Amino acid sequence: MTVGLVVVSHSRPLADAAVALAQQMIHDAGVPIVVAAGLDATTLGTDAVAIASAIGAADRGRGVVVLMDLGSAVLSAELALELLDETVRDRVVLCPGPLVEGLVAAAVTAAGGAGARRVADEACAALDAKISQLGPPGQTAVGESDCGTGYLTGNFVLATPHGLHARPAALLAAEIARHDARAELRNRTKDSAWVAADSLTGLMTLDGQHGDEMELRVWGPEAAAVVGDVVELVGNDFQ
Repeated sequence: MTVGLVVVSHSRPLADAAVALAQQMIHDAGVPIVVAAGLDATTLGTDAVAIASAIGAADRGRGVVVLMDLGSAVLSAELALELLDETVRDRVVLCPGPLVEGLVAAAVTAAGGAGARRVADEACAALDAKISQLGPPGQTAVGESDCGTGYLTGNFVLATPHGLHARPAALLAAEIARHDARAELRNRTKDSAWVAADSLTGLMTLDGQHGDEMELRVWGPEAAAVVGDVVELVGNDFQ
């Protein structure tokens, strides 16, 4: 059972395309993603009643994160909350993250079993990778770890032609998230900061290119399994 996602947009084709992109990252992970977009298939607009219905359809008991595009989409989503039963409303998070990048990050994080607040936080941070590459650095580094020195390590070289782009990063984050462990990754070639390895937005800030050496460190009961599974995933070219 995972957190559900609702996509609110003025345009149904736009929302459908964003959902298709997100589903490519998580395959059949079972994350419910429901669209409430447009007044119909071709007419731009948002509808609070349709959004409330979509929230109900996406709710599996662990909460729902709602992503919106702009303007009246936000107002309609706020109105939709008033139409919900209080017990459902308390599980809903209206997320101010970007619609496309945020939806991808939210879907990957939800597929890893995270709660609604963590899913919303990842969606809100989804632009950090782009900002770190094109503008001021984002705040995604984990800094000094508080887990001490009792960790396992592993290094690997990115052999995929396009490096650690969105799809392999999503697979890596999902693989790590399913374990009872804390993992951090850095781009050793670029001497990057450490980031949480189960965070898609964090991984995307590493600017991992073909041939870059990545360094992994893992704490926790399943640390050895994480290292082994990551090595296998990399060895299979993230397939």
